[in-house]
Amino acid sequence: MKFRSKPDPEGPVDLSKPPCRRDFTRLRNLAMLWLMYDFDLTAREVTELKWHAVDLTGGRLKAGKKKAGKETQSRLSDELLEIMQNWRDCQAKSTFYRALEHVFTDREGRPVSPRYVQLLLLGLMIYTFLPLNFLPIERADRVLDR
Repeated sequence: MKFRSKPDPEGPVDLSKPPCRRDFTRLRNLAMLWLMYDFDLTAREVTELKWHAVDLTGGRLKAGKKKAGKETQSRLSDELLEIMQNWRDCQAKSTFYRALEHVFTDREGRPVSPRYVQLLLLGLMIYTFLPLNFLPIERADRVLDR
């Protein structure tokens, strides 16, 4: 006698297939730019951000400016927290669940360079035909100077 289990509503999980490259890149770039805007981070600070500084369950971020030798803890907005959780899931699937130190990596798990973020901002400026200081992204003119 064979027992049939109920079908999974989401379908079978295929762990061998990582997310689409375009979705991976879009989600990573959105998370990076949103963090830069909300917490006034530079390209170097956002690319050097590590997972131990991000608390996705409590919605806190330990990064940015230091006061009296201590890193400041900031609260992530609900929208940013959801984006960061989605980014973590997407990153884990793309790197086949390897333990990664850096928050923003490419599909192979290598950290993104600050130059990539600078070129991303420059491309955004060219695409929108707006000066960088009008874009809703940190102090973008300061980012391109570094």
